[in-house]
Amino acid sequence: MLYQTPLNKPFIFPTQINRYIKKLSMIPSKVNEQHKIIANKLISLHSKDSPFTQIPSYNYDQLRKGITCGKCTSFLISVEGRKCVCKECGHEEIIAAAVMRNVREFKLLFPNQKITTNVIHD
Repeated sequence: MLYQTPLNKPFIFPTQINRYIKKLSMIPSKVNEQHKIIANKLISLHSKDSPFTQIPSYNYDQLRKGITCGKCTSFLISVEGRKCVCKECGHEEIIAAAVMRNVREFKLLFPNQKITTNVIHD
């Protein structure tokens, strides 16, 4: 949300989108052949996969293992009581939250691999 924006600028905020869509759908319009040509062209150009997604190739054995800091991604983490404390930036995180964050990262990196206690421990 943009706060203190100039009133003379034509911004549509997320909370206003539904209202504007309803308002637009109530305006009667006539679809001509040119509209159909443009719509078909847009449909033909639709791409499900983003061309900007460039994921490097990697495998499990290549990656450095360990819990990283949730703030600065440093591997310099020490466990103090029930918290993980980053020696790089001082960020503190509950151990359970850090482990769950790393499980989500593992799922993102290896969506087809089964999540087991041993794999996450590694």
